Amino acid sequence: MLVREKIKFLRLRANLTQEELGKEMLYSRSYIAKVESTEETLSETAQAAFANYFKVSSDYIKNELPCERREKELISIWKKLLIHQEKEVKTSALTESIKNSEQELQANLLLATYHFKTAHYEEALKVKASYIDNYLSIVQKSYLSLYTQQLLLYFEINFCKFEDKYEEGINLCKQLLTVILIEFRLTIELLLVFFYLKNENTEKAFQQISEVNSARLENDELLAEYYNYLAVIYRRLGFFEKAFETLDKLEEVALRSNLTERLAFVYHNKGVIYGKDKQDYENALNYYYKGLNVFESPNHQGNFYRCILTVLIKLERYAEAKTIIEASETIKINKETEMGILLLKGELALYCGDIEKHRYYHQLTLNYFLSQKDSDTLSYIFNYLADYYQKNNKFKKALEFHKRKEELKLAYN
Repeated sequence: MLVREKIKFLRLRANLTQEELGKEMLYSRSYIAKVESTEETLSETAQAAFANYFKVSSDYIKNELPCERREKELISIWKKLLIHQEKEVKTSALTESIKNSEQELQANLLLATYHFKTAHYEEALKVKASYIDNYLSIVQKSYLSLYTQQLLLYFEINFCKFEDKYEEGINLCKQLLTVILIEFRLTIELLLVFFYLKNENTEKAFQQISEVNSARLENDELLAEYYNYLAVIYRRLGFFEKAFETLDKLEEVALRSNLTERLAFVYHNKGVIYGKDKQDYENALNYYYKGLNVFESPNHQGNFYRCILTVLIKLERYAEAKTIIEASETIKINKETEMGILLLKGELALYCGDIEKHRYYHQLTLNYFLSQKDSDTLSYIFNYLADYYQKNNKFKKALEFHKRKEELKLAYN
């Protein structure tokens, strides 16, 4: 760490504001702020004064010790994780030159976080159970250094993403923002936007993202993430033109840096705006097909097949829908996507007059989405059944499913 970083670290560890430290040492707050932000060398007298106040050696203030060099290496790895450069992380470097047990904890926190961010969840949970949980059962968090506490908070935030614990994720992000280095703040601010969106708090997400200085985002991955969240917010607020403008910017960044997943997000969300919000199904279909051609991942392809099927059924293009179902059956997809496609198979069977097949798929998918408490999909099921029976003059049946949809709203609100 640089001298200025050490002074700030020691002040925060002592739980003091700049103003409080200044009063204690008979300095002004502006002087302390300058010490913590300037690259200028402190005089030996000033260095000795800070060392004396914080009860550390002058060598600690002036020189870089071996354990600090290791800390810098770990900070470098952490920064790569924060700015989505996981591909540049060599996990072997995390176990080299461990100086003490706390550094071992730091390395394992980074290793588990790396596994979470690269979707190796079993590996992440293994590191958590075999080392992190054991260590924290012996040592209280308050005894850890400020830097280790920051790493622990960041690890816990990524664990919250995995566990879908959005409220807890919001609180952890707020905690980390009070102590994290300024250069890392933007990433945590974007994570806070993510948790607000997942927690269905669009207004808070909009307020938070308005405070993010996009000009300071240091790579295209972070810039893409910023545009990604902003587009979602605009769409939720009904500002569709602004959402399109933001998605165009995201597409430009994604093409420039070959960010396939972000590019697919652009096509998916343009399809959603055209299909769900504007009922322009032809344009929606065009973008869903584009997204399907971008992705090689079976699960992501499965999601696009699901979207395409939904639109084809709306357009009553049943023959094309059957072709898409056949194509979807050639790839391996997760359970949720598989059940979503089965749901659409059932809907297609209903419209094609195959009532037995519809009943089979309907019961199968209804039981699954009830067990998952997926209110959006259940609402979709009741809605299409009500529409079908109404079109076929079976008004009693249509009313039954309208009632079930209303009961569902009450149950989840």
